[in-house]
Formats: sequence, structure tokens, C-alpha cells
Amino acid sequence: MNWNLFKKKDKEAEVDPLRDLTLSDLKPGFVFDYDLKTWQVTAQHVYDYDGDRVDEWEISCADEVLYLDREDDDELEWTL
Repeated sequence: MNWNLFKKKDKEAEVDPLRDLTLSDLKPGFVFDYDLKTWQVTAQHVYDYDGDRVDEWEISCADEVLYLDREDDDELEWTL
């Protein structure tokens, strides 16, 4: 039997926020600058439309809330 009771769990790959960050890696709580404003990711949602996956991030700054969508249908498409 190859199962070890005392084995440590594998850690998720950690993202270096200064080097490896891409739009696809955004998670709730992340903060970034865009259009001379500082935005915070407040939510992340995944939708499935008949096999087409759409990822959506809710981003907010002091006076605005926007939705960033990523759709992978033959090619990767981003909308804000």
C-alpha cells in the first residue's frame, strides 16, 4: 500500500503577484490599477452556457462597479 498517513498535502501553486499575475489568475481580494483607478476584485463567478464556459469577475473602486468577462469560444475573448 502506497498511502502514507503522515504525508503532507500538496500545496496549491502560489502566484507571485509581482511576476506571474495575469487577468485569468484574479481572485477575490486582489487589488490592481487600471485607467488611473485602483480596483478590487470583489467576486468571481463561472457560468456554463451549453458547454461554453464564461468566467466573470466583479471589480469595484470607490465610485464604480464593473464586470470583467472571459469567454473561450474558439478564441479567448475579454469584455469589460
